[in-house]
Amino acid sequence: MTYGVRVAEEVLRRHCPDEDVVVCYPDDLATFVGRRTVAVGVGAHNPIGTAFSTGVYSNIFGSSARAINAAESERVYRHPAIRKHRPKVIVGGAGA
Repeated sequence: MTYGVRVAEEVLRRHCPDEDVVVCYPDDLATFVGRRTVAVGVGAHNPIGTAFSTGVYSNIFGSSARAINAAESERVYRHPAIRKHRPKVIVGGAGA
C-alpha cells in the first residue's frame, strides 16, 4: 500500500474501532465490503490513464492500447461488492 493510504488508515484508526478500518487489495474487496460499509477509499496515481507517461507507453504499444492504470481503477469502481452495497467511493492520491 502507498504511504498516503497507510497514513489515512492510521488517522481513521485513531477515531474508529479497529474492526471498522481495513486496508486491502482490490482482489479482497468482496471479503471486506458489505452492508455495513459506509465508505471505500481508493489511492490512485493515474486513475483515468491520462498522464504523460501513459500516452508515451500507449504510443509504443499502439494508440488503441488501454492504460493499465485506468483498467485497474475501473476494476475497483465496478467491483461487484461496490455495486451491490454502494458505499461512498473516495478517491485520493496523486491522480485525484
